[in-house]
Amino acid sequence: MWASFPRPEAIPPGYVGETQHQHRSIMLLNGKSRSWIFLYERLPAPSHDRVKCIAEDVIEFADSFADWSIWNNTKLEDVVDHSTAGMSNLEEGIVKNFSHGRIVLVGDACHKFTSNAGLGLNNGIQDIVAGCNSIRKVVTESGFDLPDVKALEATFKTYYEMRLGPFNDDFIHSKMMTRMQAWANTWYFLFTRYLFFIFSEWILFRFTMLRRVCTGLVLTMHLAKSRLVALLNGFIRSGYHSFIWISAIRPCNDQLLNQLLAGAIQIEILCSLNTWRISSCRAPLLLVFDQARG
Repeated sequence: MWASFPRPEAIPPGYVGETQHQHRSIMLLNGKSRSWIFLYERLPAPSHDRVKCIAEDVIEFADSFADWSIWNNTKLEDVVDHSTAGMSNLEEGIVKNFSHGRIVLVGDACHKFTSNAGLGLNNGIQDIVAGCNSIRKVVTESGFDLPDVKALEATFKTYYEMRLGPFNDDFIHSKMMTRMQAWANTWYFLFTRYLFFIFSEWILFRFTMLRRVCTGLVLTMHLAKSRLVALLNGFIRSGYHSFIWISAIRPCNDQLLNQLLAGAIQIEILCSLNTWRISSCRAPLLLVFDQARG
């Protein structure tokens, strides 16, 4: 179960709290003005059934944690707001196929992590970056033609191989974190109570997480920030893949804007006729192309 509420004055912003017990745990996150809380309980056995929780389920589950302390003398019943709460089963697992033809999956659609370690969101972002970089590469290599299905399948296979190692590792870390916080067995209890602080301080944060952040993927392209850029890219999207305007150039007046758009329409017509005559474009548009190439 999760819920959001105004941050209590007794809890400083930026702090994270955990309350642990056998098979149950609470995680508290605090921002500047709001706090978020997550209640976990181990199921008697793994399940593949779809579960839809209603408002009464949320209230009943929250009431079972009502007297739990979440921060010094602050208890759950003092802060939880059922109106902003939700509840579902935690799902975890990795699918076997990440793509089919022109379709590729990212994030929770292909790998679900438990939320305790916060690695599901981060891996989803890395999936998108890897996917965008791979698609941009195959589109650029295709020149003025659209990449065919075989080229996309090869690209998505490369994307899968690139991401397989990182999210397999993080899947194990998320799985372990969830079970440690709920004391799934004696080993998890001992490690969490007596060893995890040393491990997290000296190994997890200083080495493992630092290395992962330093080796994270970044986009190999720049995103346009101008309305004019979006208009131009919309006009020439279908046949003009090699020129991607990555520098937002603000037109000095409406006349220049109209000239640029007219030039873009002219390029679109030429592409549809399988004709390429840069010399026929208007000068302002040529300047844009030079900027993009540079």
